[in-house]
Amino acid sequence: MNERKSSEDLKKIITDGDSSDGTHRLDRIDLEVDGSPDEIVEVSLKDIIEGKDEKIKEKNKTDFNLQYIRSILIHFPWYHGLIQSIHVKDILKWESSFVVRRSGEDDGNDFFCLSVRLNNTIWNYAFQYEKGFWTCSKLPIPDADKNTKFPHIHSVIDYWSLKHSGCIPVPRKFVILHEDVKFVKKLGEGAFGEVWKGTISINNSIKQCAIKKIKGQIKREQISAFFHESMILTLFDHECVVKFYGHCTLISPLMAIMELASGGTVRSYLRGNRNAQIDDMISFVNDIARGMEHLISKRVIHRDLAARNCLIGENMIVKISDFGLSIRCEEIKVKTLKQAPMRWLSPETLKQGLFNEKTDVWSFGVVIWEIFTYCSNQPLYPKNVKDACIEIKNVDKPHKFDPTKKLPPKEIVKIMENCTRQKPNNRPKFRFLAQDLAKIMENHKKMKRATSKRRGSIKKGSERGIFGSNRMRKKSSDPISDPTASKSKSNERDSKSSEIPKHPGIDGQRADTPVVRSSRKHGIKKC
Repeated sequence: MNERKSSEDLKKIITDGDSSDGTHRLDRIDLEVDGSPDEIVEVSLKDIIEGKDEKIKEKNKTDFNLQYIRSILIHFPWYHGLIQSIHVKDILKWESSFVVRRSGEDDGNDFFCLSVRLNNTIWNYAFQYEKGFWTCSKLPIPDADKNTKFPHIHSVIDYWSLKHSGCIPVPRKFVILHEDVKFVKKLGEGAFGEVWKGTISINNSIKQCAIKKIKGQIKREQISAFFHESMILTLFDHECVVKFYGHCTLISPLMAIMELASGGTVRSYLRGNRNAQIDDMISFVNDIARGMEHLISKRVIHRDLAARNCLIGENMIVKISDFGLSIRCEEIKVKTLKQAPMRWLSPETLKQGLFNEKTDVWSFGVVIWEIFTYCSNQPLYPKNVKDACIEIKNVDKPHKFDPTKKLPPKEIVKIMENCTRQKPNNRPKFRFLAQDLAKIMENHKKMKRATSKRRGSIKKGSERGIFGSNRMRKKSSDPISDPTASKSKSNERDSKSSEIPKHPGIDGQRADTPVVRSSRKHGIKKC
């Protein structure tokens, strides 16, 4: 009876164009068969309800599922779209919590599935569709006929939840509707996806965002990588880590929506700004250390920390990004280093395949070297990758600054060297690195303010002149208007010429000696 009423409600939506709960009009669906623009079949929602779409469904199952999502499932908060079973455990955290998802298998076996946590185990039950009706034969429903058929998936859920007490539907927390995302400008493109600048509607406000869109026919590995990075991003909430708004997974294409860092990568910024100030570089390094400290607090190892993966946002704040290789654990050992950035890896990673906080600290030391060399070359250039790895494995503190060029502050050099020690136990933790860099940055600001004051006093002194202030000179008579006063003043100086003391000002020279500024020992900073 309940199912009949649900079906009638949907028919009312078709007739009236709206529903009592404010859902949008769902009258017709355009379904493309076999990708041919000349063979378009219109399938009404009424056809789906009455099961007249069976022929269409058999011909193109994936397209049928997408249309069913757009017309029916998208309006239920427990439908989470495309999620693989390996990632469901991160969503179902409570007993009897459940979601409905789409499997998205790349072998063509695309189906809808109920995932539920029962007795501390995740169970997945596939829905079957036949002749206009849905079933879920393996779903344990007390006192129910296994062959009971339902007009819709939500009818199955309603029936099951009534029979199984305590069911907890998990709402979509990070799922964004495609219609809330607008594309503005393409920023880049790769083999499997595109990056766009766009806008997103959140809580009745429009925000700029970066959009990662998966293009083409996606495979299982791509889906897994997409959700892996998305799940990692949901853990963070820090100004020095790129903010994750959510992902679009209810229908295709898959998209990840993130904060837009308009300044680009640290690498591209420094390569294009060779006159970047030391203050900015210290601030960059400090921000990265703070962001990495936050990652460690969430038990995340980045494994790909480099200047190319650090973005510059508003107010020149650097944000760590690109978590494709990241993993949530305190330590992991791998057998192969297929996609690893070899020049940024630590000795123990190259020797044993080990990753932990101290291996990220090593990479952070390499990032410091990158930043203070304006990212002009790859680490350990011009060595090839093989020779670079040999040096990393055998040389303590292998990354050096060119002594013929402007060097960073000594404190920064010391931190870089401490981060690239051969023994992991000799490297500092990010917690202490963030503290030390904050002090260095503050001390550098104080020195800069003091230098600015000294320069101001020198400029003020030069305006006064060597023999007194302008105000004192104004009290004396003008030699042009009063020649007598000029003559008496000259005689007075002549009579005291033998008593001229050393002037306490610049270089400690006699007042009648030319001022010499070429000596590095006696310079402006000495004043």
